[in-house]
Amino acid sequence: MEIFVFIFGCSMGSFVRLVADRYLREESWIFKRSYCFHCGMKLKWISMIPLISWMIQKGKCTFCHGKIPFSYFLTELFFGLIAVFCFYFKRETGMLDFFMIAVLFLIAYLDYKTMEIDILWLSILFLLISCQLMMRKLDVSILIGMLSVSSILFLTNILFPESFGEGDIYLMALCGSLLGAKKIFCAWVLANMITGFYAIYLIVSKKADRNSHIPYAPALCTGIVVVLLVNMISS
Repeated sequence: MEIFVFIFGCSMGSFVRLVADRYLREESWIFKRSYCFHCGMKLKWISMIPLISWMIQKGKCTFCHGKIPFSYFLTELFFGLIAVFCFYFKRETGMLDFFMIAVLFLIAYLDYKTMEIDILWLSILFLLISCQLMMRKLDVSILIGMLSVSSILFLTNILFPESFGEGDIYLMALCGSLLGAKKIFCAWVLANMITGFYAIYLIVSKKADRNSHIPYAPALCTGIVVVLLVNMISS
């Protein structure tokens, strides 16, 4: 069974990356067939097999021999492994967690590229989290988790305007409602550590200065995913 879950995960990874790239190019990711970004040729089925096609073609387009980034292969492999992980540790709701991680990946990747979080991805995340919340007893802990970190970000924005994007606040409110106050706070602490190290790297390498803005959602999403995975193992 795990092998089918892995194949499904790899296929989803390919689709998620396609959605991200098409979104950045402002193209349809539903009705338009897959094509080579270099030469524009429509891809045959043999060129769209997750992991295998990249290895057979040695990371190059079969038509123009344009280079296909290794990150595509890594994305497919990552989602294949995450799918197996979610299925193994949380069979009942594992796929909801998997799709949630897929949306978090989109949010992180697109925020890194554009410094914006589209309401579309937050809306999909809201639906996935709502499905999980409906499966358990609703109590005040959901509200506390929702406000625990998001309220800090909101108040910080009032005192220091434009410290955080509105999308970051909504993201932490949504995920806080699912994870609870303690776990979303842990995710936030981890995110701040990641952001701190990344900022130091940018400053030292002279790719940014102290006044530069850097995307926050990639670190937030990483922290949330880590907490999600650890929670699966411990629950």
